[in-house]
Amino acid sequence: MRVSETTPSGTYQYENNPLNGRPLLESGPEGNFTDFYTGDHLISETSPALQLYYHYDSIGNVVTVTDGSTGKVRQNYNYNAWGQNSTIDALGAKNKYKAMRGYTDPVTGFIYLGGSSYYNPAWGRTFSGNAVAGYPDSYVYDADNPVQ
Repeated sequence: MRVSETTPSGTYQYENNPLNGRPLLESGPEGNFTDFYTGDHLISETSPALQLYYHYDSIGNVVTVTDGSTGKVRQNYNYNAWGQNSTIDALGAKNKYKAMRGYTDPVTGFIYLGGSSYYNPAWGRTFSGNAVAGYPDSYVYDADNPVQ
């Protein structure tokens, strides 16, 4: 569970939900944000200047982000089979929540999946040590078949 992070653009501070580790409050170079969830799905992120609503596909990828004040689409996302974003992101670091219901680290591009799990969509692998039983590569993601 991350509580702070220093990046080239500045320092981020997080206050996390003690039950699931998800960020509830974020402050950093892009401003201060409050995150609202239903279960483990982020549904809204607000700041004094911005309110975003998140829309998911069937496997938990954010596919559309809409503006809370106008209802207009702010960003659409497309991913390859391994969760790598193939879209130019106009929201940039203001939206860290994209693939796999996870938080995208603004420095590494790795996706935080909760607990101690990080996933690199370029590799198609976790690297936190979450073993998948029965596979020789203990860092494999989704049985090496993300479209199953």
